[in-house]
Parts: sequence; C-alpha cells; structure tokens
Amino acid sequence: MKVHCGDTISQLEEEVQRLKSEKARLLDRLQLPESERASLAAEENEIAELKRRLDDYEMRYGDAVAENEDLQQEVTARSITVLLSSVNEERRRPLVEIGIALLRCASE
Repeated sequence: MKVHCGDTISQLEEEVQRLKSEKARLLDRLQLPESERASLAAEENEIAELKRRLDDYEMRYGDAVAENEDLQQEVTARSITVLLSSVNEERRRPLVEIGIALLRCASE
C-alpha cells in the first residue's frame, strides 16, 4: 500500500489489520499438506476463471441491452414513418408531433 499524506491513522490501522489477517491466512495455508494446498490452488484458479467469464458475460449483456434499446428506437421510428406515409397530409401533422414526442420519450 502506498502511503499518502492525506491518509488517516484509522485508514493505516485498517490496512495493518488487513495485512495481519492475510498473513494469518497464508500461514494457515502453509500448514496444510501439499495435496490440499494444490487442491486449494486449483480451486482458486477455477474461481478466477469463473470471475473472468462473469465479467465477460456482464460486458456482453450490457452491450446487448444497449443494442436492444437502439433497435427499439429504430423500430419505433420506422413504425411512425410507415404510419405517416399511409395518412393524408391534413391528418399527418398531429401524428408527426405525436411521433416526435414518442421518440423523445423513447430516448429518455
């Protein structure tokens, strides 16, 4: 941990306590037989891989949500265009205003 002038004593004490806990955990681990340490290391590697995959899936999910929102806006815009093209000029103006309002709502 890098110590900065703005760090408070309580922050430093928390870091010391965290490091003491980590040291105790590592010492306990050293007491395990080699086979159990190897098994534990394999499980830790598997957990790290699962976390990496989870991060990847969450990123892809976020991308899919954004794409879905874009597609919904495009469908709305095209639907309005089709609707307006089927209506005569005098009935079109209020529908254009409604369409603009719908697009604004969809983008919020």
